[in-house]
Amino acid sequence: MKTLLPLLKTKLFLLSFISACTVILATTIPQVRNFVSPEKLIGEKITTEQKKIAAKISKKNKTIIASRVTSSVSLEMNNSFTATLTSDAPDYAPLSTATFTGAGFAPNEDVVLKVKNLFQACNTVSGDSSYIPWTVTADDNGAFLTTWTVCNCPGDSLRLRAVGQTSHDTAYLYFSDAGVVVTTSASGGNTISADNAGNATSPAYTTLGNIVISETATGDIKKNQSNSTFLINAPAGWSFNTAVTPSISFAAGQDISAISIAVTSASVITVTYSTPNGGGDDALDVITIGATTGIQIRANDGGNLTAANLTLSDGTGNTIQGLNTLPPCGPLQLVIGAFSQMVVTLPGQTFTDNNAKATSGNSGTASSQIAGTAFNIGIRATDQFFNVRTDFTGTANITSTGTLTAGTGPTASFVSGVLSSHSVTIFPAAASITITATRTSGGAQTGTSISFAVNNPVPTISTISPTTKCAGDIGFTLTVNGSNFNTSSIVRFNGSDRTTTFVNSGQLTASISGADIVSSGNKLITVFNPTPGGGTTPSATLTVQAISATPVITSPICEGSTSVSGTSTEANGTVIDVLKNGVSQGTATVTSNAWTKTGLTLSSGDVITTTATASGKCISALSSSVTVQAVSATPVINSPICAGSTSVSGTSTEADGTIITVFKGGVSQGTTTVSSGTWTKTALTLATGNVITASAQATGECVSALSSSVTVQAVSATPVINSPICEGSTSVSGTSTEATGTIIDVLKNGVSQGTTTVSAGTWTKTSLALASGDVITATATASGKCISATSSSVTVQTVSTIPVINSPICAGSTSVSGTSTEADGTIITVFKGGVSQGTTTVSSGSWTKIALTLATGNVITATAQATGECVSAVSSSVTVQAVSATPVITSPICEGSTSVSGTSTEANGTVIDVLKNGVSQGTTTVSAGTWTKTSLTLASGDIITATATASGKCISATSSSVTVNPTPATPTISAGGSTTICNGGSVLLTSSSTTGNQWYKDAVLIGGATNQTFSATTAGTYTVVVTTSGCSSAPSAGTAVTVNPRPTGTITGTQTICTGSSATLSIAVTGTGPWSGTLSNGQSFSGSSSPISVVVTPSSSPTTFTIATLSDANCSSQAGDRTGSATVTLRPLPTGTVTITGANPICSGSTTTIKFTGPSMGSLIYKINGGADISDDFNNGGNLNLTTAIYTCKRSLS
Repeated sequence: MKTLLPLLKTKLFLLSFISACTVILATTIPQVRNFVSPEKLIGEKITTEQKKIAAKISKKNKTIIASRVTSSVSLEMNNSFTATLTSDAPDYAPLSTATFTGAGFAPNEDVVLKVKNLFQACNTVSGDSSYIPWTVTADDNGAFLTTWTVCNCPGDSLRLRAVGQTSHDTAYLYFSDAGVVVTTSASGGNTISADNAGNATSPAYTTLGNIVISETATGDIKKNQSNSTFLINAPAGWSFNTAVTPSISFAAGQDISAISIAVTSASVITVTYSTPNGGGDDALDVITIGATTGIQIRANDGGNLTAANLTLSDGTGNTIQGLNTLPPCGPLQLVIGAFSQMVVTLPGQTFTDNNAKATSGNSGTASSQIAGTAFNIGIRATDQFFNVRTDFTGTANITSTGTLTAGTGPTASFVSGVLSSHSVTIFPAAASITITATRTSGGAQTGTSISFAVNNPVPTISTISPTTKCAGDIGFTLTVNGSNFNTSSIVRFNGSDRTTTFVNSGQLTASISGADIVSSGNKLITVFNPTPGGGTTPSATLTVQAISATPVITSPICEGSTSVSGTSTEANGTVIDVLKNGVSQGTATVTSNAWTKTGLTLSSGDVITTTATASGKCISALSSSVTVQAVSATPVINSPICAGSTSVSGTSTEADGTIITVFKGGVSQGTTTVSSGTWTKTALTLATGNVITASAQATGECVSALSSSVTVQAVSATPVINSPICEGSTSVSGTSTEATGTIIDVLKNGVSQGTTTVSAGTWTKTSLALASGDVITATATASGKCISATSSSVTVQTVSTIPVINSPICAGSTSVSGTSTEADGTIITVFKGGVSQGTTTVSSGSWTKIALTLATGNVITATAQATGECVSAVSSSVTVQAVSATPVITSPICEGSTSVSGTSTEANGTVIDVLKNGVSQGTTTVSAGTWTKTSLTLASGDIITATATASGKCISATSSSVTVNPTPATPTISAGGSTTICNGGSVLLTSSSTTGNQWYKDAVLIGGATNQTFSATTAGTYTVVVTTSGCSSAPSAGTAVTVNPRPTGTITGTQTICTGSSATLSIAVTGTGPWSGTLSNGQSFSGSSSPISVVVTPSSSPTTFTIATLSDANCSSQAGDRTGSATVTLRPLPTGTVTITGANPICSGSTTTIKFTGPSMGSLIYKINGGADISDDFNNGGNLNLTTAIYTCKRSLS
């Protein structure tokens, strides 16, 4: 090799050493060009070296011999070509197929391949120990794939050479022709009961069948071995029986000279063997273990039902070819043990099977329950290790150390060994209770829960009835409404127990005595439930009310009055019930110890009484009565009355001396008396607008109603003329404090120009011709008043010139400017929408108004008023232009999108400019309030903004930004069990994403299915899509769920048979055969086609048969799947008698009568003296009379 290194510029890498003198080399020549005589330079050199190494190994009695040495030399060449060879395995069994891959050759060139045996000329065809070469053609990439049948030369090393016929590139590959032993696995371990496990009640070992180890080629079990070993290993969690040594043997006349076996530990069986010295292998060796005494093994923990295997391993190192790579040699499977117990799981507990007995069964603390309230328990049928017996579909009887008021007796049928929910109710309460489940039939398996408390509930009160009583009332029954009441509940009155009656869980009644309500005040009502649990409710209040004080009626009461008033010592809000002649007229309430009842119709002689009911008190006694009196006639006031008068007079129909009271503005001005039907009140002060009324009260009568009012008339108020009045005006206006319709007379230079009238305090006189310097005055004459004094005069003035406003004006501006031809100092008033925004002044023919707030659409106008002149007309208007509304971008935007859309309040055609990271991406236009920009390239994190420019408007502000969101990864679905289920079952599908899920079935969205998991109950293909920040992933790969129908069965065959006979019933079934099941009498049936015939022999009549259980090849039925019934009625066997009713005996030739009795309208067969059968029928009474001369007969009845 040293001579090769300088020539090839190659590095030699020594990879590993085995013992002191064993070298494993791996040779690859990936780059070779113009390689001269590779056989001489590399092939023979390596072969010779390998043979030297093999000889040294044999001398030192090592476990690796020359036939198993592979080379590992790496040569790197200084050239630009990369021809290589690779194989699909490093070594191959004799006559197996090897696959070789070539790469780095010239495209489409032919490549010649040849295999050489590096050890010997084993079935070779050429002098250099090579096999027949073959040719392949490289593809367009210079690659090829080819196969070769490996020679039958176990243990030899081989080399493959590939030479490109065009490029002359050469590549080498080294591999070996392996020899290995084969095994036959031990049998009998596939169904080992968990009841045999080491921690079972009665542990037991299982004996396995033979393990056979056979050579496939001589030399697989190496020669010249003394006391070599190999091991049989128990899997984790399993133990061998160390007290029983398995048998071992080998075939006589083969290479093994001695062999023994020992169980060296619970996990290892050691086999020791020797092969004779010298020579080669003579025959194929076969070792048999356990032929007479098998290997005994058991699981350590019956709770672990996982599969396992025995394995083989080499004890002394490579003495048995391929032993360490053999497949497992003894499959082991622990299966569920016998049904031994029921497990009762209480609320608060969780049933767990953790593949270990110590951590299986119920965990957690049972929660206390409420007496009389239903709660659910779970029950499981298990073996002794808490493995659920899924074949149990029976029922269980439920008992308890407490009193079960519901849920006792047999349960519903278990489903696959589990009754997931059974409702029970326990009453009364107890501090420590257990529940026991016992198998109903077919066995006595049982199980009892841990102890738990059943507590009385804490009661609550919602209402009581009555809620009020009057002090001094007699005893009564109190009704208490609420919740959590039971027969132990007690009603308490101010903390003391009262006799209580239980109505239901929401109502109690209690007896309250008159002594309890002698005094007024609030009485506290509570309900107490005793321990365990229980407690006292918050109190409800029974109010015992005092008697209200009797009210007083104010008198007199006059006929025609519509109200009655009075006083009361009770508090504000006390209810006063007013009665007329003993009949209630309605109620009033007390305010500040007074009350008034309105809306009454009262006649002279009516008797008025009242009662009072104060808040929190009972009704008072009846008040003293008041009788209604007659009313005096109303007086009449003379009119008119003028401002400044000092007296008022009038007339009355009452008698002389009747008192007249005069009122001004409702205030009494004193009295006078009637004399001869008239009256006069003097010494008054009367002003314009005073309202004068009067009343009359004759002796023994009520005061009359007020008279009609008379208003003191005023002098009309002087009108006011609006100023200035401008030349050229055709009207004059002003104000007046007089009423609408008051007449205004307008005078120009003292001459009337006609009249107008006041309307809402203002007036205007039109159709005037006014010149500068005219003097205008006016007077007013209001209706019912005198003419006013003449107004102050106003002189007509000149009008200022109209100003001009500069345009345009933009929204957001704060000033408006313009020009005027008036003198400096002229006042310019600026208006926005017709409303003054303030003034500025003219300077050098121009003006500017600042501090304005201007918005789109504002209409701006202006006026000018020079000193001593009228205000000009309003200028031409200028409208403020708007800034375009800021557009809105629709979000979210997802990466990979090619468009952005949004909305705009601007008109159609408004231009939208879309920007990405501040750079314009082009424009689009608004249509019907929306816009879309297409042809975009958007990546996660891009920031999108937009502006709008409407026609005739400025560009908008930049919109709020929207950041492009990433698209979520495509989710995957995992199934929590088989995706083939039975109708009514389910499989839990789980998304790889914890959030944002939406489930679909057959590409249709499933409403509300947005959790990470989805329980699939119907057939179809399920997918899930993940949405994050508004962006959705691609749908997951579909998961197909198949739902097999449950079998159905209908039983028919109602019939009547004779006692002791059998009946054939028919069961029509659907589903996938074969079917099996049981009838209601426990009889089994089965069949592979529909209908299934079942023969029954009932012992009682009638017997009705139904289908109790039914299963097909895929599923088990539920109760609703099993229909129909067949009733078999047994007909009793008929009985009969025969008697001689005539003469007996008789003389020869004479006759007698024989009577047969039997079933009515039946038939019979009889014989006379053993002769032939004679048939006949009974009559409707069941009789047959026969006249005969024969003395004897035999009968058969039907």
